[in-house]
Amino acid sequence: MKAESATADGNQRYVGLVGTDRSWAIESSTPALTASQLELAIDCGRTFVNRGPWKVRDKTEAFAILMEWMSSFQANINPAAVKAMLALRDLRFAQPEGQAAWKGVANLDDKLYGLALGYFRHRLAGGPFHWHEAIPTGHSTESLEAVARAVIGEM
Repeated sequence: MKAESATADGNQRYVGLVGTDRSWAIESSTPALTASQLELAIDCGRTFVNRGPWKVRDKTEAFAILMEWMSSFQANINPAAVKAMLALRDLRFAQPEGQAAWKGVANLDDKLYGLALGYFRHRLAGGPFHWHEAIPTGHSTESLEAVARAVIGEM
């Protein structure tokens, strides 16, 4: 089995065998990844596909992930939506107390790929993956930081 992508941000290629149990044993990859980098990348993907749980190590990491998400033009999210529909509880991103499920609230599920992107970019920073140059989102850093602080609470 082979999966490839050719992008302006770097080509990716994963080669391996798919077992009868549908598991994929990756034998080689480009860019070259360590086992821990590959596991982190796959974990970010699993979290998105499973719609969580969106766990963080601490509030500092939560802040960094939110900033990656909201600062990303590609994530296409209004920071006001993040503030209204997300809270950090027990080191997990979740709906605020008493809030309806995400699916029924302004289709936030449709935007969670941006949260996954925030995790991916934060946890794999300095690794072999490349990103587009920053494109302004139209929001100041100060306003994004205020939203992040509102979501995570006191640091």
